[in-house]
Amino acid sequence: MKKIIFLLLAVVGNSVISLAQDTLKAAGLNPILGESYFSVTCDTTGVVPGNGGAGVTWDFSGLVATSWDTGIAVTCASTPNCAMFPGTTIAIKSLTGPTVNYAIANSTKYSQNGYYFSSSQYATFSDPLDQLHYPMGYLDSFTDTYAGTIIYTVGSLPITAHENGIAIVGYDGYGTLKLPDGSTQTNTMRTHSYQLYVDSASVFGIDTVASFILNTYTWYKNGTHSPLMTILTSDQVAGSLHTKIVSWSKRNFTLGITSLSELSNSLTLYPNPASNELNIQLTPATGDHVRITMIDLLGREVAVITDETAQANIDIHYNTSTLPRGLYLIRMQAGSETVTKKVTLQ
Repeated sequence: MKKIIFLLLAVVGNSVISLAQDTLKAAGLNPILGESYFSVTCDTTGVVPGNGGAGVTWDFSGLVATSWDTGIAVTCASTPNCAMFPGTTIAIKSLTGPTVNYAIANSTKYSQNGYYFSSSQYATFSDPLDQLHYPMGYLDSFTDTYAGTIIYTVGSLPITAHENGIAIVGYDGYGTLKLPDGSTQTNTMRTHSYQLYVDSASVFGIDTVASFILNTYTWYKNGTHSPLMTILTSDQVAGSLHTKIVSWSKRNFTLGITSLSELSNSLTLYPNPASNELNIQLTPATGDHVRITMIDLLGREVAVITDETAQANIDIHYNTSTLPRGLYLIRMQAGSETVTKKVTLQ
């Protein structure tokens, strides 16, 4: 339960810097409708945030990927559970799973407003968590209190936990960031968020109260509209629970969000997991330009499966025997529509 909400609280939010101590600005940070964001979760062994300060170089080029996701910024109204998250101005919907993050993004702040995974696993906020205030300069900070309710299960038992906390967010460094995809991101900035919160719940008829400290370091760059890098640790106060999450991401591409379901509904991708052959069946509109590619965990295009003008239904039997085993993303673009699916080679 903790890992899920902590990642959502940390991964969507904050912003931007230019090299000469630029400020965090809504125009450079807030997500843009229709844009997608490629996020890679990594092995946490030996990964530390390093020091803050001016003109720092942070080198995370050696991170080892363990999983990934692609999310798209959509309107709240386009999601089936929008009414549960009043005040939401934008939602980030996973293209490879059911998770939707809800946020309040405006000219003065960016706030986490909850998430939805399923009817038995979601979180709502009666007092949203502010992740950024705008504008915000180097060494500026703010303090925010928040409160929410988390629904989850222990075995088959539904649990309702109430969370109250305080967050102190500061802009503590700027410089150059090196990422695993080989890119060197200049003009980046880092924020440090310190959260202290208390969870209370009744589990098997026993009232439980636990306190946690959450430290989140996040790197941003003007115009990316998504964090470049996040290191998050959670530690139970006077307890043994510990969580660490390391992820990096990049702005991906713009999708036609009004018609995503048409292409998705016509798609068949099997077997998954696959071994030597992947079968792809698709029904695009006649005359549409169709491009199907395979992307690895570093966001690299490792194969172009097809690049053609559709004259009829597409039925492809693609040989995957020479590709390294692991997780991949299949991206299908037809006309103005794009669909992204995960596939495992084993």
